[in-house]
Amino acid sequence: VSLGGPVGQYAAVLGNSQFCLCPKGASSYTSRVFEALFAGCVPVILSDDVRLPFESIVDWSRFSIRWPMDKVSIELYDYLLHLLRDRPEYVLSLQVEVAKVRCWFDYFSFEEDPMECSPYVAMLRELAGRVQVMPHLSQP
Repeated sequence: VSLGGPVGQYAAVLGNSQFCLCPKGASSYTSRVFEALFAGCVPVILSDDVRLPFESIVDWSRFSIRWPMDKVSIELYDYLLHLLRDRPEYVLSLQVEVAKVRCWFDYFSFEEDPMECSPYVAMLRELAGRVQVMPHLSQP
């Protein structure tokens, strides 16, 4: 657990963590979620109203934990400790899923076929879904 002031080796701390806390940012999402995904740790989303990207494409419950803001206390720490001690296979399954979905959020990746898994494809799919549910104007 790292608490306190600025951390000089921030990326290394994230990379060595099983869980990364992701509090709400200044907008409707937070960059901490993306940092967690690229570090390989499980995002613990600490916001009741955060809008997560690509919810129609990725199942966030398979690789992240959502925690109510009014319960952020020692209770969260105890819960995460419980998972590490008593359910390590579940924590590992979350981390494996993080590795699988990371390509949906990496704009610069060449690891995957960009036509199969990329944020560009995700955006096009999301937009296509919205077009299908939009009301259409009839031609006069």
